Amino acid sequence: MELAPVTWEPLGPENAKEIWALIDEIESTDEPAYRTAYSEVRSYFDPAFAWSASGARTPSGELAAFGLTRMPSRISDEVELVVSGGVHPLYRGQGLGRYMVTAQMEAAREMVKDFHVPASACMHVDSNRVDLRELLEALGFTQERSYVQMRRHLTSSIPVAQLPGAIEIEPLSEDSDEDVRRAHNEIFYEMARLDPVGSDQWAADRQFLSREWSCIAVDKRGDRPRLAGYLLCAKFEQDWNASGWREGYIDEVALHEEWRSFDLVPAMMATSMNAILASGIEYAGIDVTIDPREEDPYARMGVYEKFGFERTLETYVMTRSLED
Repeated sequence: MELAPVTWEPLGPENAKEIWALIDEIESTDEPAYRTAYSEVRSYFDPAFAWSASGARTPSGELAAFGLTRMPSRISDEVELVVSGGVHPLYRGQGLGRYMVTAQMEAAREMVKDFHVPASACMHVDSNRVDLRELLEALGFTQERSYVQMRRHLTSSIPVAQLPGAIEIEPLSEDSDEDVRRAHNEIFYEMARLDPVGSDQWAADRQFLSREWSCIAVDKRGDRPRLAGYLLCAKFEQDWNASGWREGYIDEVALHEEWRSFDLVPAMMATSMNAILASGIEYAGIDVTIDPREEDPYARMGVYEKFGFERTLETYVMTRSLED
């Protein structure tokens, strides 16, 4: 297999429009149940993240492929960089995908060379992309975990959840944003020793946040109300035409340790789904992390099946150590 006659060059935010055009060609051919918005492509180069991007340009100047590596700003006991990219349908089968992944692996190694913790690269692969999964396996990637996409039609009855006394569910407001960010940092440091998220990165991560569908749980016992937990929803309107339906996405649900025995998640889920339904949206969606090393990897799906969510698709997270 010969590599297509292209020239590889660094890419940056000034190339966002042509990267977006390339992604549109790829998604029009592959027909995934989502679409990438221009704002998402712009966010690839957000200064809140460390990134490296490159592209293959044909002799006529057309962008035939691109690759992106992003490193999270939060480093715990190990670091996982996300590799993504794609090849224009007209230039597939010519070795560009293999070259792109290899080049982004090298970029990832360069980005972590000063960190003295285990490092790996990962790529998210939809279950129907057998060709991409086989390519990654040939390059030494293995499946680390996966995400199961679950969906619930909102026309059926939404369960009513009982709340303990003095705890109330309230809509997320701008005044609550900073409290939620701090809660996120505290909860994820406790669970995974992750470094805190700064205000700029928080805003970059939440560009599709829907406050009207999100909510917080507030414990009003005592003189000063305390944030017990939160549920954040996202609105990906760019996906609706591609999927053929409108969906409110439940992005993150978290509780402080003190309130995890209070069973607040059902009440927050019901509040969010009712808010999505009130907006005229037909479905609610959520991703569930699956760890194949667990005895029953799919057991946690049962929590959401009780709310009427059903399994739809699965996305594999393929990883490879950067120390090889």
